[in-house]
Amino acid sequence: HGSDARLTQPLTFSLATFDNSLNATVARGGASCPSCAITLGRQELAAARGRALAPAVLVLLTDGSTVSQDQLPIQAAAARASGIALIGIVVGDFSGVRGAISEIVSSSDDFFAIAEWSDLNRGTLV
Repeated sequence: HGSDARLTQPLTFSLATFDNSLNATVARGGASCPSCAITLGRQELAAARGRALAPAVLVLLTDGSTVSQDQLPIQAAAARASGIALIGIVVGDFSGVRGAISEIVSSSDDFFAIAEWSDLNRGTLV
């Protein structure tokens, strides 16, 4: 079911830890729930381990196969209203979700579309 969002990397100060987690990210199959992921990310950023003065940034990484996008604009607006910058990365060619994700990011510079998972390792996002 699409409500099974997961946090692949808790907040960390370590760039190496983040890079290792990103490189180990694989598609699990099934459908994703981007609005569930935003809710989970908001919870993580609000947790006690967050730093009050650090910018709050949520990276939404999806292969685009979703169950429902109904709550996506609502959850994204709530995240942005609470000061969270949204960055979206869509892997693959799912034009429907590509448009939906590109509409909820904080700015047009915060949306990335890549062809395949291995592109994450190529430094093509920055």
